[in-house]
Amino acid sequence: VEKEIKKVPESDRIPKKSFDKKAVGAEVLEILRTLATDRQEWLQRKTDYLTHWNDYLEPTRIGPWAESANVHLPLTMQMCKALHAKLIQAFFGVRPWFFVRPREKMDVSKVELKEQFMHWCLTNYINYYEGLFDVLDSWLWEIVTSGWSMLKLRWDRVQRKSITVKESINELSGLMESSEDESIKIVFDGPVVEVLRQEDCYMMANYDNIQRAPFFAHRLWMTESDLNLRVAEGLFDSEAVSRVLDAARKSSYGDRN
Repeated sequence: VEKEIKKVPESDRIPKKSFDKKAVGAEVLEILRTLATDRQEWLQRKTDYLTHWNDYLEPTRIGPWAESANVHLPLTMQMCKALHAKLIQAFFGVRPWFFVRPREKMDVSKVELKEQFMHWCLTNYINYYEGLFDVLDSWLWEIVTSGWSMLKLRWDRVQRKSITVKESINELSGLMESSEDESIKIVFDGPVVEVLRQEDCYMMANYDNIQRAPFFAHRLWMTESDLNLRVAEGLFDSEAVSRVLDAARKSSYGDRN
């Protein structure tokens, strides 16, 4: 338990060297504007494709004559769900998930413990104690329906302010007295795996490998409290966050930016 927000060590921050923030920011914004313009056709094609089989609000089928039936059978949806179920079974139907081979005789007693620990991390600890199933479920659904998807692995520390109320009886007056003790608690500190929305990712069209692309950007949606927490941790620049929040309050998105 800490009294103040724990800052991220300098050695764990990226980048680890100083740079011209304004120059880099201007260049990144220019690249994003160019990519946003270039991918408008792709976004429209994706919208039309998904609407063709994943939209049941309005019938898209037109009958051969007036007042003929326009029943829309979700055949594509049924095939996608069947393939999705097979992929889920391929990932989670195998037991055990891991095979730990001891390298020395003295390691034999630790094999079962390591297997249990790795299984616990993926099913009960990762992703804010929710496990990996829901993330892989969404990731595989994107692969089945869109043909590709991306996963992002990162480390996150969640800190929360806690106020503890203590009550005691005053020995002199005999009255009940209360006092508040404010502290910071780390409620989660571990790995997070998340599915990246395709609309929030920007990469040049000539590249199909994120690691080899000269530029890749992931747009984040954060609340005001999230941004202020990153400032307190020493990860975000306080002046930049203030400008972002001022612009967000004037927009129709509220505290989202």
